[in-house]
Amino acid sequence: MLYEATWERYVGEAADGDGKSTGAGNAKPSAYPSIDAMLTEAVALAGDVMAGSTFELWDHRAELGQDNVRYLFVLEDGLGNPMGYTKADNKEFILETVYDFALRGKPGNDSHAKPYGASRKLMDMYPCTDGLPVQHSPLFQGYGTLSSEFQNRDHRINLTSKIPLTYYWGRGSTGANYGNPIPQGPEYLYVPALNSTAVRNNSYQGRKYVTEHPGLEEGNMNYPLIRLAEVYLIFAEATVELNGSISDADLDRSINLIRTRSGIAPLTNALIAPYADLTMLGEIRRERAIELFGENFRMDDLKRWNIAPDEINNGVYLDYITGTEMETALDPRDDSPIWEEALYALTTSEISTSSYAGFPKVPVGVAILEGSGTRNFTIRNYVDAIPGNQINLNPSLLQNPGW
Repeated sequence: MLYEATWERYVGEAADGDGKSTGAGNAKPSAYPSIDAMLTEAVALAGDVMAGSTFELWDHRAELGQDNVRYLFVLEDGLGNPMGYTKADNKEFILETVYDFALRGKPGNDSHAKPYGASRKLMDMYPCTDGLPVQHSPLFQGYGTLSSEFQNRDHRINLTSKIPLTYYWGRGSTGANYGNPIPQGPEYLYVPALNSTAVRNNSYQGRKYVTEHPGLEEGNMNYPLIRLAEVYLIFAEATVELNGSISDADLDRSINLIRTRSGIAPLTNALIAPYADLTMLGEIRRERAIELFGENFRMDDLKRWNIAPDEINNGVYLDYITGTEMETALDPRDDSPIWEEALYALTTSEISTSSYAGFPKVPVGVAILEGSGTRNFTIRNYVDAIPGNQINLNPSLLQNPGW
């Protein structure tokens, strides 16, 4: 309901064909619900789930600290986390794809592939512990050292990227040996790398879905399709879309539960009021982006908000280089430069990476992974092309607009 309501509100018929000469026609059945009716139902249905006792938000901060949320996504048997939690301890996933060591092995090697790495834009989305974004928080420590941007931040940033020059448990056959200190060998030390153009080695190295199970490189954790945290996000977004605002009480019973377990202050109307660049809808969308990172929602969200061309056609940027430790730092394992100047251009002007003013701009001296203008995402990409062989099989099929 939220998806369709926001698509109708922001996209409307802009991506539609006429159903006669092109596909994706815009005819609707009789009694098709209004935007407000769909939003009202989204709020009500999400509220029903929130009021029930079937599902619970995963929250083991006391035992797992800042890695609390990360272990939600790598639950296997009791060997995969320091507290011995298993999949049975997860009451947050509502619908999930299930894998099993013996019965249904998970394909692919998540650990080696480092499946999800962050861009500069995503790293700057995470609030500081006072609940404010980096450009407004007095707690933000800047980018001067390799690890300063991780200080006083939302704990989910530790899910998105390892902290430079920190030791982490190994993967696969090395696995984890909980209850013992992490070995200080070079294979356990995370060193950010901008001395290669291989994307998997670039800078911020993701941790989400990366197993620590000993002797196992292909993790068998389950994959969430919808979980309770998303229901909280649906409730908050649909409420603002329906009413134009949301009360602090409704924030407290929805997304502030997510923020609390992530170690940051609650989102309130008063918190963002002094800042002209922050809006409640923008902050709720921020929460959705960082909470659901790597869970296959982002592209659909950008399209239903009708901001996909603005967001996707921007460049992709990585670390601050000029005037920071990254500019001269050496890898302590072999004294090689962490940053290889010849491989990456640097920004020469201030650049906006989002249609939302609440995200900081990229300044001069930041590494460019992919420059702006290299992509050409347009509204035609909101619907995919129908394969030509399918049209050959059924000539009555009409190709979608723009294809």
